[in-house]
Formats: sequence, C-alpha cells, structure tokens
Amino acid sequence: MSGQQQDEATELLHISYRKLHPQVFHYLYCRVKDWELAEDLTSETFLKAIRYRRNPPTEYLAPWLITIARNLMYDHFRSARFRYEVSAETVEPQVPTCSAEEIFMREAEAETLRAAISHLTTNQQRILRYRFLEDLSVRETADLMSRHDGAVRSLQFRALRNLAQILSLELSTRIETGIPV
Repeated sequence: MSGQQQDEATELLHISYRKLHPQVFHYLYCRVKDWELAEDLTSETFLKAIRYRRNPPTEYLAPWLITIARNLMYDHFRSARFRYEVSAETVEPQVPTCSAEEIFMREAEAETLRAAISHLTTNQQRILRYRFLEDLSVRETADLMSRHDGAVRSLQFRALRNLAQILSLELSTRIETGIPV
C-alpha cells in the first residue's frame, strides 16, 4: 500500500471515528453494562482499526468496527484480568426456585431446540443467533451479514418457519412413538 493510500485509509478512519464512535460505544455498553469498560473497549476498537488500516472496508465500515469491538469484548471477558472473586462468607446459599423435574424438562427442551436449529441452513442459524441470542437489530444484522434489511427479515421469517416445522415434526414423532412430551 502506497503512502497516499495509507493516508487516505487513516483519514477515512478518523472521519469514521467522529461518525461511528457513538454506535460502537452503544453496542459495547449495551453488552458490558459498564460505562468505563465500554469507553476503553471503544477506544481500543478504533486504535486497532487504525493500526490495521491497510484495507478498511469503505462500504461496510460500521459492521467491520462492530466486529472488532465484539472480538475485543470477548477477549476481555476471556482474559485472566477479568475474573470475579467472591469470598465464601459473602455468598448466601440460594434455594432452588425450580424442582429437579422442572430443571430436567428445561434442559431437555433446550437440547431439543439446539438439535432442531442444527437442521437449519448456516445463514438461518446465524440470523437466529444475531437476532435472538445477541439481540441485534435488523439493521445491525444486515450490516454483519452484508444484506439488505428486507432480506434479513425474510431470512428470519423462513428460519422461524422452518424451525417451527422441525419442532412440530419432532413433537408428532414423539407422540407416535410414545415418548413423553
């Protein structure tokens, strides 16, 4: 990359900092629920983007920065610096609010759902993960998947419809074979 291209990439990232900083900060703050940590991770995101400015994606800059932010957040929570330490004296024993049978049933339902999701296409699995597990908006999901908002809504609809069909088939199979539902 020539010096002029590097300068252009750096300028693009400086402009994007002013424009996209609030979006990246909001993304992180909604997940970590700690103002200072979100500020630190946002700063690290832009520093990392500037450090690796060789080919910033001009068209998909926001999703690229969100991906960097998400990876930094994951790295932070996996690091040895982030450990909750609680002394045994401060922890009060918690009385389970569910019976063992209820816990078993929830785990069985979760396993059935995981198995059903595994039968979906990769994109359908991704859309369900982004929309329901990571709680991303349609716009954020569209950016991450390089799709239009309408395509994301359609894919989500098909994924949920297919998942319902798979679960319905699973339920009818259990009823026919006499397995408790």
